[in-house]
Amino acid sequence: MAVRTAIVEDEQLEGDRLKQYCANYEAEKHRQIVADSFSNPVAFLEQYNPSYDLVLLDIQMPGMNGMRLAERLRELDSEVLIAFVTNMAQYAVQGYRVAALDFILKPVSYFQFSQMMDRVFRCLEQRRPASLIVTSKRDTYRIPVADICYIESQNHKLLIHMEGDVLEAWTALTAVEESLPPHQFSRVNAGMLVNLGKVAGVRRDNVQLLSGEELPIARRRKKEFCADLAYYYGEKSYV
Repeated sequence: MAVRTAIVEDEQLEGDRLKQYCANYEAEKHRQIVADSFSNPVAFLEQYNPSYDLVLLDIQMPGMNGMRLAERLRELDSEVLIAFVTNMAQYAVQGYRVAALDFILKPVSYFQFSQMMDRVFRCLEQRRPASLIVTSKRDTYRIPVADICYIESQNHKLLIHMEGDVLEAWTALTAVEESLPPHQFSRVNAGMLVNLGKVAGVRRDNVQLLSGEELPIARRRKKEFCADLAYYYGEKSYV
C-alpha cells in the first residue's frame, strides 16, 4: 500500500526536510510513500485532483492561507487526509473545521513525523474498502467500491461498470484487484471482476446481477466463483 502525499510548503528547506522524512520512514517501516512537493498553494489547488491520500500543509504561505486552502480542498475531496505542519499554533483549533488528522509545530522532528505517518497508515488501512482511485486519459476519479458492479479488461484498458455509468481506466486489472477489499470481488473469467455484493445468483453459465444484467462465467471459474460467493454472504451474515 503506497500513500500518495502532497507537501504544500513555500519554504524549500522545510519541504526538503519533509521529503527526507518520507524517505527515512520508508526505510524504517518498509512502507511506501510517494511524495510530491508544491511551493505555490494557488497552483496546487488549481491542478488538484482526488488522487492524493494525504496533504501536508503549511499555513503561512503567499497567495493563499493554508487554512483557506484546506477548506477549499474539503470542497473538492471529502476523503483526503489533511495534516498541518506549521509554526502558527494559534490555528490548531481551527483545524477541526477541516477534519485535520494532525497539527505539528515546526521545527518538526522525525519522531513527530513518524508518529503522524503511523496514524495516516492506520486510518487508510481502516478505510481502504471505501473507494478506488482510477485514472483515465484526462482525469482521476475516486469511486466508491460499493457503486461498482463489475470491472472488465478490454483492449488494454479497464471498463468500470456502475449502475447507469461506465468509466474507462488505463491500468492493469491485476493492479486494481490488489487495491480492492478482500473477498468482495471475484473473477468470472480472466478479464472480468464482479462485485459479489451486486450478484443475485448463478444460473447455468451466467452470473445474474441485481440490476438484471447477466455475465458469462467461464466453466473453469464457476466452482471457485460460487465458493467465493458463498463465503462472502456467509461472512456478511455475521456482520
